[in-house]
Amino acid sequence: MARAPVLLCCIVAAGLLRASAALAHEVPGHVPPAEATTPFWIGPAASGAWFDPARSGEGWMIEMQPDGSAVAVWFTYAPAGEDAGQRWILGQGGVVDRDRIVFETAYVMSGGRFGPQFDPDDVVVAPWGRLEFVFADCEHGELAYDGPPAYGSGTRSFTRSAALHETGCTLARATTERGARAQASLQTVAGTWFDPAHNGEGVILQPLTDTLVAITWFSYTADGAPAWFTGIGTLHDGVLVAEAMTRPQGARFGADFDPDDVQAAPWGRVTLAFEGCGAATLSYASTDAAFGSGTLQLQRVTTPAGGVCLDAFPAARTSGSWSAGPSMPRPASEIATAVDGSAMYIAGNYPVGRTFQRFDAASGAWSVLPDLPGGRDHAMAFAFDGGVFVVGGYRGGPDATSPAWRYDIAARTFEPLDGMPAIVASGAAWLNGHVYLGHENGDLVQFDPRTYAHRVIRRHDTTYRDHSQLIAYLGELWMIGGRVRAGAHRSVAIYDPASDTWRAGPPMSEARSGFAAAVVDHQIVVAGGEQIAPDLVLIESMEMIAAGADAWERGPDMPIGVHGVGGAVHAGRFHALGGSVQAGFASNPGVVQIYTPR
Repeated sequence: MARAPVLLCCIVAAGLLRASAALAHEVPGHVPPAEATTPFWIGPAASGAWFDPARSGEGWMIEMQPDGSAVAVWFTYAPAGEDAGQRWILGQGGVVDRDRIVFETAYVMSGGRFGPQFDPDDVVVAPWGRLEFVFADCEHGELAYDGPPAYGSGTRSFTRSAALHETGCTLARATTERGARAQASLQTVAGTWFDPAHNGEGVILQPLTDTLVAITWFSYTADGAPAWFTGIGTLHDGVLVAEAMTRPQGARFGADFDPDDVQAAPWGRVTLAFEGCGAATLSYASTDAAFGSGTLQLQRVTTPAGGVCLDAFPAARTSGSWSAGPSMPRPASEIATAVDGSAMYIAGNYPVGRTFQRFDAASGAWSVLPDLPGGRDHAMAFAFDGGVFVVGGYRGGPDATSPAWRYDIAARTFEPLDGMPAIVASGAAWLNGHVYLGHENGDLVQFDPRTYAHRVIRRHDTTYRDHSQLIAYLGELWMIGGRVRAGAHRSVAIYDPASDTWRAGPPMSEARSGFAAAVVDHQIVVAGGEQIAPDLVLIESMEMIAAGADAWERGPDMPIGVHGVGGAVHAGRFHALGGSVQAGFASNPGVVQIYTPR
């Protein structure tokens, strides 16, 4: 019997794959992690197709989600004792913890009817069991499963068969000349798609190159048994065509599996005509009369972590205007800023102040909150799950020992957090369900707020990043500006979590440190700051860079130049919060300046 191709026929992408271990380090002088770290942390590159080389013809697709969770589908066959046929086992909301993904409850589905007779109410969703994927590195790992009696429990080794184009273990992004993601890198079709009228079946797309895309359609037979079809399509001018989809059959689950039993039966042709990033018309014509021909109106359900699809690439919105917002009740500079919905939390003040306050950008109202337990300046902050975390910075009494605190928003109380890294002065950013904290030496700390585990990511180069800003942007992290002893600089370093690599990005038009920065409508905005050498200079200018662009563009100057200023966004408007009006010193009028892009 003919041997079936590896799941998704994805061996065509083998040349794209390279092992990449994300090694955890400790920075000299830093507090070591509170929990033992692993040599490998799962990132966006875990998305892709996986199989056991001894069991070609079945396998898994994993999709890492932007919220830090994961989805997995096990494409396999019925166990002995059940009617022969295909099976697919779905895990959603997988919990990611460093080197592993756990699905406490995976599901099997049945009952749907393929084609026009499909009724979502016919679909039966049944709990199947537990899946735990443990990764040894970016290319290999082991699955432990515990299913119902017919499936049993056991382990499987897995090896990558395909990586998502531009989200793999090796650096393969399309970039501009100066290092930003190019427009071609920001129009992925990767993800899960479904027709809302056919809830209970769907299509997974996995780009292998800029033109080749693996297609897997998980559905049902005409009598309600699970079915899946797979193939490779060619993408050109917004149309994806797979001429030869197959339906692998013949094998059994578990110990009875024999790859020689798998028959990749021809199934037919599938075409997807994309209508922007969020919709597509799927047309199919099966060579199997039991499936026939027809169309589905697909909508995108997911875009994998690291993947980006933008419908348009407008120029930098530099024609907007500045306006004044309500002043801070407790003027502050060298602050930490966290955003939770419309609430902007401001922590600390220079020197080592205990100020803690909140600005509601929707109502324009300020609230003074309980003082920090100890003084802080140049700290970092972020909001998560009903709390505000204040991390690092320079410390002063009364609590000058705790490296971090968590403020409970509802209870209005602080609790100290031990074992956090001692980092300062370079911002915090959310990406893929983790918080990244920037250090003045250019290192990053990746922090999981669910488990408090963290690791250190070594810096791009020897460029010092004191008073820089860390921004999550288009699936990557931009470490912007900052200063060395000789003064501020313009350079940008970009970290790609998928390949665990750095590259240089487009330099700003003006050297600056201690500035405000945030993302507004897929554009980075920076404003204000200072230079300290050879002279003390306060900066009033603002600049922006648009998605797919290669250079920053100047916008209107701030009404009042400030440094040590917080940056935040609400309702499409950029807020510059507080700051000092004297370079190199603290002179804090408490101004709030708001830029409305246009």
